[in-house]
Amino acid sequence: MKREIMARRAELVPRTRPVPALPRPVHPVRAWLRDLFIPAPVHSYLAPGEQVLIATRRHWAVPLWRLARGGGMMSVIGVLTVLLPGWFVVQAALLLGALAHTAWVFWCVIAWRVEQVAVTETRLIRVSGILRITVDAVPLSKITDLRLRCSVAGRILNYGELRIETAGQKRTLERLDFLPTAVCRAMLTGPLRTPPDRR
Repeated sequence: MKREIMARRAELVPRTRPVPALPRPVHPVRAWLRDLFIPAPVHSYLAPGEQVLIATRRHWAVPLWRLARGGGMMSVIGVLTVLLPGWFVVQAALLLGALAHTAWVFWCVIAWRVEQVAVTETRLIRVSGILRITVDAVPLSKITDLRLRCSVAGRILNYGELRIETAGQKRTLERLDFLPTAVCRAMLTGPLRTPPDRR
């Protein structure tokens, strides 16, 4: 009897669908800071009908190298601080140098984080910069020579240095270092060097 009553109550209760959660509103100051420090994605710089084949950033060895250099610099500053304990002016200068170097390392890491490299059907695009955004683009049809150079560490970690030579006098993208091997191989292949037939 109790089960029948519970079943009837379940039939009488209307079934409601779960309401999707609304997106949280972004604070205007936070949106302004995001637009200031993070450049627009590569897709916003594409021509109508242009498709991205590969979009990535440089290899993670870039921030690793910056942090390694920062750690070495901090070690040298720490040794000098221990060896010169009585020199207040020298210690103050070393402290200011350590703070400036740490800020520079973090700035380089943020710059690596926001930098983007993309290969489209017709162009090679690089978007870089934090406060001032720079967009470099080279048509694939104007690229005359490509040179890929991989060091021992690059062969182990899958990155290389790509040298680009174009037909024009001004070279906006002459050298791309710490580029993932997948992007280098895509640039070296023939189908990406020539725009596809749109018939």
